Amino acid sequence: MFESAGITLLGWAMLVLFGLLAAGSTALLLKLYAITPEKTPADTEMEELRETLPGGFRIALSIADPFVEILDRLSTPRQRDFIRARLTMAGLSFVLGPEEFQATRIVGLLGGVSFFAILSISLGLSGTVYAITFVFFLLLGTFYPDIALNDRIKKRRKKITKMFPFFLDLLVLSLRAGLTFTVALQQSVIKLPKGPLRTELDRCLSDIRAGMPRNQALTKLANRAQVASVSNFMASVNQAEETGAAIARSLEIQAEQRRTERFLEAERLANQAPVKLMFPLMVFLFPLTFLILFFPIVVQVIESGGMGMFQ
Repeated sequence: MFESAGITLLGWAMLVLFGLLAAGSTALLLKLYAITPEKTPADTEMEELRETLPGGFRIALSIADPFVEILDRLSTPRQRDFIRARLTMAGLSFVLGPEEFQATRIVGLLGGVSFFAILSISLGLSGTVYAITFVFFLLLGTFYPDIALNDRIKKRRKKITKMFPFFLDLLVLSLRAGLTFTVALQQSVIKLPKGPLRTELDRCLSDIRAGMPRNQALTKLANRAQVASVSNFMASVNQAEETGAAIARSLEIQAEQRRTERFLEAERLANQAPVKLMFPLMVFLFPLTFLILFFPIVVQVIESGGMGMFQ
């Protein structure tokens, strides 16, 4: 019974994998040979952002087109808003829509189940191991897009936090040179290296140039970044604008605080390093050390006939 079920499962798995590969190949061919207008800078930036995605995520995205329209009808506005907010925090709101992201989950689920089927038939899995392996690949395939997205959000936040004190220093220097806040912000952004912080500040400047009030543009910046440093910066600038206080001194204090926080965080991670090294040392290094030390002693005891005393 298991053999016939296994053959059937393998057949379905191969069929699903073949369908996914065929759909992906067709989508790639259409993209390669379709007549498209000349690329704009926005299109080039979108392609560069797509290239930063993990390889498995890009493959799932290229196959996910057939599921997008279906998921657009089935998903609720609340679900779309939640996913859109996560994509914005990851800097992918221009590249992916909520429906496309949900479609990658479906592709991941099908790919995980198909890979499990081939693996289980090849290794002859059965019983408890079969069930555990099935659940593992099912969950891994379904939630792989979420894992990749969360990892990107964490890395992006770290990059923003790392560059923010440098940005504040540039902004303070520009303000002390007599520039207005908007011009000083623009000059500071130009001096920043390419990265998530510069991208978000460029969007903030675009909103201000489009006529959006400065406090509203900064609030949107803080909501997109979801980083404490940016939120504090937004609150300080908005408060200084309302009260008429000097912005430069407040930002200078913030820059010093951010550097102190980075130093304390580095110190905390350095203090955690010995604790994290204990397990690898106990599992890998200590046994090998004891083996090297005691092996010659044991050999000498055996050769001298000293083992007879233990018999």
